[in-house]
Amino acid sequence: MIQWWIHKQKLEKLPMFALGASSGGYFVSVLATELQFRGITLMIAEGVYSQLDITKNYPSTLFVHMPKDETRKRMIEKYLVEMRNKGIDVAEIKCMEFPLTPEFFANRIQGIDPMLSVKLFNVFQEKGFIDKNGYMRDDGRAMPWKTAIEEGDIVLPDKSLADHIQEEMNLAFAYHEMTSLQSQQILDWFQSHMN
Repeated sequence: MIQWWIHKQKLEKLPMFALGASSGGYFVSVLATELQFRGITLMIAEGVYSQLDITKNYPSTLFVHMPKDETRKRMIEKYLVEMRNKGIDVAEIKCMEFPLTPEFFANRIQGIDPMLSVKLFNVFQEKGFIDKNGYMRDDGRAMPWKTAIEEGDIVLPDKSLADHIQEEMNLAFAYHEMTSLQSQQILDWFQSHMN
């Protein structure tokens, strides 16, 4: 289907790249054995290289991952060495944890004003969800933060904001999350593989 679309759009002369996150990363790692990509990026995925017989013709590969996920980190480190030994250009971008600030949610989520952001930060600090430096103590999915904000009489202007708050906390914790924070680095890496 991809080849059909490329032909239909008359794009055969353009370099082809792929990015896949999580299960999409596993898919892209296999798809790269069938299509001639100039480079691929696997985000929060180590690929299925233990099941593939890859050769030096395999495309340049960039792993974007969160090293706090030790199992995935070890697999990526192993594949980096194996792929380099086969002459494949590989690299990694490590997505590290970062601290929350009182303005964090207002800066990152449309619909949360600065005053609400400060209230959320204060509740998370009071409940011990973040340490004295603002770093998450655990994954946002594992904390009873929704109960904490209810107990703190914090009402979100829209209930759907809860999902965004949790995703931002997960991202700050840096365990297993898709992120756009490194988009420019990924695009720069693709750009460096145009020729």
